[in-house]
Amino acid sequence: MLRFRSLGSGSTGNAALVEATSAGRTSRLLIDCGFGLKQLDLRLAQAGLAASDIDAVFVTHEHGDHIGCAHSLSRRNRIPVWMSEGTWLATGGRDFEGLLNLARDDAEFEVGDICVQPFTVPHDAREPLQLRCTDGNRTLGVLTDLGHATAHVLARLSGVHALLLELTTTAICWPIRPIRPFSSIVSAATTATCRTRPPQRSHARCCTTACATWWLHT
Repeated sequence: MLRFRSLGSGSTGNAALVEATSAGRTSRLLIDCGFGLKQLDLRLAQAGLAASDIDAVFVTHEHGDHIGCAHSLSRRNRIPVWMSEGTWLATGGRDFEGLLNLARDDAEFEVGDICVQPFTVPHDAREPLQLRCTDGNRTLGVLTDLGHATAHVLARLSGVHALLLELTTTAICWPIRPIRPFSSIVSAATTATCRTRPPQRSHARCCTTACATWWLHT
């Protein structure tokens, strides 16, 4: 089973957990960790987890509200970190004590039972990546900061069963599901919700192209 949970989103910090369970084994990927260590530990505890339960961290780009405590978390708990070379260089090429893995566009890697496919996106960062995650049965697309929806982005999100979005604006009458403590990807059913301001066009285009089930990460 593939499921996910937002640990927080906004200019003060972004983080989300994706986990896959198979044959009694659970694999967990933390996507961004844009908080201080103390705050991240608190948010993990609220999810019934600890940093030691995380198998890997994926950093989408170098902005502080996304990379946060990635370096300290990795060294403290000996957790592998994935990011693009551009993101790593933009943060000063810090030493991760052998725990750094360089990700690149379309180069898949595995975190336990989670297969991760990074893809490039337009954004005001050095080499930003977003990703799709699958356990072989269900597929989740993750899209945080995005300048505009390119053909490459749309192609990489095509056919996902769910799409987790980070938005700085809210949507009018999008068929969405609110994020629950953990959301399991089990169907393509949708729920209508009204918001007050129009969405970013890039996110809206990705939603209408990719899938029928969207979760807002606001």
